[in-house]
Amino acid sequence: MHPRMVVSALITVLPISIAISGPEHLTHIYELQSKWGADYNFGGIATFAHLRHVDCLVEKSRKFDVGIIGIPFEAAAGWCAGVRSGPHAIRDASSRQNAFRGFNHRAGFNPYRSWARINDCGDVQQEPGADQLSQAFSELSSRKAATAKELRKPIIIAIGGDGASTLPALRSLKALYHRPIAVVSLGAIIDDTGSGDLSDSNSSIYAGYQRISTRERNTIRVRDAAFYDGVCSDDIDSLGPEGVASIINSRVGTMMPVYLRINLNVIDVGLAPGVCEPHVGGWTSREVIRILRAIEGLNVIGAEIIGIAPSHDGDGQQTALAAAQFGYEILTSIVKRGATERTM
Repeated sequence: MHPRMVVSALITVLPISIAISGPEHLTHIYELQSKWGADYNFGGIATFAHLRHVDCLVEKSRKFDVGIIGIPFEAAAGWCAGVRSGPHAIRDASSRQNAFRGFNHRAGFNPYRSWARINDCGDVQQEPGADQLSQAFSELSSRKAATAKELRKPIIIAIGGDGASTLPALRSLKALYHRPIAVVSLGAIIDDTGSGDLSDSNSSIYAGYQRISTRERNTIRVRDAAFYDGVCSDDIDSLGPEGVASIINSRVGTMMPVYLRINLNVIDVGLAPGVCEPHVGGWTSREVIRILRAIEGLNVIGAEIIGIAPSHDGDGQQTALAAAQFGYEILTSIVKRGATERTM
């Protein structure tokens, strides 16, 4: 159990406990909490990394800095069904993460025990679909964050689910920041359908793509700053993960507000079989992690991890485990950048 959950529970029960039974009962409460209150790796209710569950859409008074929200949608999935179960699978795979074992060696701190209040905000209701998504993103993104900085807004990380979450997220973020948003998309398929003026094409980039149509080729011109830039899957052989990250960093910069998308089909199907549109010849999860770590300086204001189809995953939950780890890396980078901003 997250330390704040323990404190919250105690704050709730302590006045009643003292009034009823006095200090002796209070001591007993502490003993019970110490013995039974912690959620270890595979115990407790399934939330992302054993984070506190708060129905953020309903409980407006419960402020947070980063919210994990499930998108159990299947409106824009490919030929492989089952992505609606993605949020559940990712939460289940994240159970090995918790506040007690969350230290990130490359960053030098534990994102779950740093300045940020991180909640699992549950799922967005599936009906009436995209309208609910737009309203949910707008509602959560417009809240005040739990930190002291009044101008800072909560950051939403969506776990899905399919790509139906992207446009609603971009609509809400553009309205909030009053400008188009840079989209950094890691995925095997190029998909900017309907994004229009929601995304900034001069700062956005696709990385890891394999399949591209003639129409899409007119949208993306590799190394052409007038359009969405792109790094195809094969480029990693010559560039390496750090080279790919360097192109992303140069393209986007550190100040532009960024929406980070990870479609799990960016990973080779032999390593991540549980995706809705599998591709051969994709990246390894290690390469994706190295890229995520190398772009930690981006100004990420929202993110999504999509495309997982749990019914097609392997017995070892390879795809779900990769998704959970990607979420951890994104969280770490967001918290690390926020910690730096707070000291400036």
